[in-house]
Amino acid sequence: MQLLRNSTHAMPLFLLIILVGCAGNGSYQNGKDALDRGDYETAYQIWLSLAEKGNVEAQNGLGYMFANPIIGTTNYSKGYRMDNIYGYMWWSIAASHGHELAWEGMSSLSQGTMNQDQVEQAKKLAIECKAKNYKDC
Repeated sequence: MQLLRNSTHAMPLFLLIILVGCAGNGSYQNGKDALDRGDYETAYQIWLSLAEKGNVEAQNGLGYMFANPIIGTTNYSKGYRMDNIYGYMWWSIAASHGHELAWEGMSSLSQGTMNQDQVEQAKKLAIECKAKNYKDC
């Protein structure tokens, strides 16, 4: 407690706590930069963390990652893989918050590579994910 009462020590300690707390979260742009350089696992981890906090851009990014046949060929330890159902699910969540590109992604999947049963399964998963506040989707 004495350390915090001394303002010369309190401010650097406070800044350190803030910086350490922010460093692990990343930002949407950090995820996009990782994606652009081919570091898909880092992009996935950053965007998943943000998507679970309700970040619409990150939710759209996850939709893109799951539905992309080039990116989706990599299978990560946390379960990331190409999966149109999860791509549609994340795009559905982002679209429900007004994200225009997410609507386009959903449309392309539902009119091309997914059958009606898969679309319904993705919609059900999106409802369940929202009910869990985007955690463990």
